[in-house]
Amino acid sequence: MISFCAKKVGVKKYLPIAYNLLPHTSAPFLLHKFLSPTRYTRPKREQRIWAQGKVLDCGDFQARAYNYHAEKKVVFVHGWSGRGSQFYAFVEPLVVAGYAVLLVDGPAHGDSEGTKTNLVDFTRALAKALRNTNVHALVGHSFGGMSILLSAKLGLQAKKRISIGSPVYTAKVVEFFARRVGLKAHALAILKKSLEKETKMEVEEVDAHPHFSTRDCDYLIVHDTKDKQVAVDRAESLQNKYLGAQTLITEGLGHFRILSDQQVVAKIVDFIKS
Repeated sequence: MISFCAKKVGVKKYLPIAYNLLPHTSAPFLLHKFLSPTRYTRPKREQRIWAQGKVLDCGDFQARAYNYHAEKKVVFVHGWSGRGSQFYAFVEPLVVAGYAVLLVDGPAHGDSEGTKTNLVDFTRALAKALRNTNVHALVGHSFGGMSILLSAKLGLQAKKRISIGSPVYTAKVVEFFARRVGLKAHALAILKKSLEKETKMEVEEVDAHPHFSTRDCDYLIVHDTKDKQVAVDRAESLQNKYLGAQTLITEGLGHFRILSDQQVVAKIVDFIKS
């Protein structure tokens, strides 16, 4: 989810000493780095489909809509440092099937304003913007997978949810970042407290533990065995939490190519239609 943040920090060898000696002083700086996604240029394969969409201003973020007046809406939520157009392969088959498709550039991502965000604020903005929308399905990748699960806790209803390569435990994401910048236990604890103050939620509350029942919402967990960003055992953890969820485990697609693989796209579209 935030692994890309850690890469961006550019930590020098002496900085961990300062972080650990002055954890309260360092916490705001580290929190800012942790919550600041990287914006990547939209590649040509995504530019065409993005340009074809109807521009939607959703307040805290931008989106593109396709076949917008169709009754059933399918909303796609990208990962950390991602963008809505990464789901370009899903637009045509869903529009042909009669669905409206919304590709979201979340707060501080893509074409949207802002330089920093967090899972809670990101999801609150999503839930607020879609509160009067007939959301048939929510599809989230990586960080976006956690967001579409948390959105149920924040009141966003959907008949189906699909997470792709999604993390499970927010604390583990924070700990991964801490290891990258050399934080010891006491400094990590202060960073966690700073994050909780920022989001107004405890770290454990944000975890992907059941925010909805699979009796009320069909759930598909998609993950690849070669995912280097989020280990495939997270899919099993999610399945244990959301009893009754379906799983789709792929081989050799990794964390990103899974979004455009034709077989994966077809199976997810079939799940949405079922």
